[in-house]
Amino acid sequence: MTTMSIPLQFGGVLRHWRKRRGVTQQQLADLSTVSVRAIRDLEMGRVAQPRQDTVRLICDGLGLTGRARAEFHAAATRPDDAPDWWHEPPDLPPAYDRLIGRTAELADLGEALAGGQRLTALVGVAGVGKTRLALEVAADCYDRYRLPVLWSAYAGPPANPTVTLIRAALGAGVAPVAAVSAADQLGAVIGDRDAVIVCDGYDASTLDVAALTGLLRACRGLRIVVTSRTPIPAGGVFALPLAPLPVPPDGLDPAALREIDSVRLLLHHARRSGAEPCLSAGNADTVAALCRRLDGLPAALAGAASWLLFYDPAALLDRVEADPFAVIGEPATGSELRGALRTSVRDLPPQEQALLAALTDLGGTFSISRAATVAGLPAQWCARLARNLSVRGLLRPQPHPPGTEPRFAVPFLVRHAAQTAGDLPGQPPMIAAARS
Repeated sequence: MTTMSIPLQFGGVLRHWRKRRGVTQQQLADLSTVSVRAIRDLEMGRVAQPRQDTVRLICDGLGLTGRARAEFHAAATRPDDAPDWWHEPPDLPPAYDRLIGRTAELADLGEALAGGQRLTALVGVAGVGKTRLALEVAADCYDRYRLPVLWSAYAGPPANPTVTLIRAALGAGVAPVAAVSAADQLGAVIGDRDAVIVCDGYDASTLDVAALTGLLRACRGLRIVVTSRTPIPAGGVFALPLAPLPVPPDGLDPAALREIDSVRLLLHHARRSGAEPCLSAGNADTVAALCRRLDGLPAALAGAASWLLFYDPAALLDRVEADPFAVIGEPATGSELRGALRTSVRDLPPQEQALLAALTDLGGTFSISRAATVAGLPAQWCARLARNLSVRGLLRPQPHPPGTEPRFAVPFLVRHAAQTAGDLPGQPPMIAAARS
């Protein structure tokens, strides 16, 4: 798709295209059925913003399509080259607290964007902190590089008309009624400027990947960051699986325990709730076990932390073992996380769902060779399916001694959510499921 630098005034745009087509004002008037006087007034700047019907007729007369047509319409409807929000701080959702951990992930994302990576996907299970990390990245893009940032959440009210266009262009909304497609209108607004779009919560099933890649081709300075629970099937995507926060092993003293990100987050939210948990040598292993049972999942840690105002760590751990989602924050929050995890399991391809069922029945930690034996699959086949589950956050690597085979486990919250809902099927014949 060609790129063109358009003058700021609509008269210059019209004159540019008329001369490029090699027609006089009178010939264009004949082709478009717009009077020659009107065309003359437009080119001389006597009419700054013509009627849309007039613009449409002139587009038809000039034979403009695609992005050229969108840019022509855009020049007719805005007096400036860039909308007001382009020069202002980005309109981001509020981040109510500092980000704990994620140093490596922030560095990877910053390096990718600074290095010209056009499409980046943060992929992970519900509650892992994709949105919070994306907020940090968006703010950093503006603060450090002064890049315009557009934040488009899949749900919620749009911040400005351009965000409405993003939803319509990328498949998350109804396209506005216009002579030009939403994707072409969006491409005309952004042009070849350096900019960042963050698409928060656009899963693969709701994202128009063809429109997304077409937008990147049309807007050469654009970078797009997508947060999703499922991988984005687009060429050239830099996929960053976002794992839960690291969890501690048993045997750490309180000082070392406080350096583990999951423990830091748990204690931070406990203090915000008014609790002053006493972390001592006597309860260090219990606190470590509590963070492991909550899978290091930031949403789960934040939700459970307020209960430390009423229960000591041992009593809270017992409640988590019995029903973790009754403990995670307010009932609505716990129900939302449980439902999101159930949906992640239910939406798996049949062969991956079947393998997850077998691994859940297996319990504890396991190697890929052990999983392949239990599932009745070739090890390489099993490893490929397990990798897909791991990217989605439904399997988690476990510590293992050097020189031994890597080990994995189904996260406790994933297993609990799926089993209590009956979403995990009984173990089917695995070879048949994998070949389906």
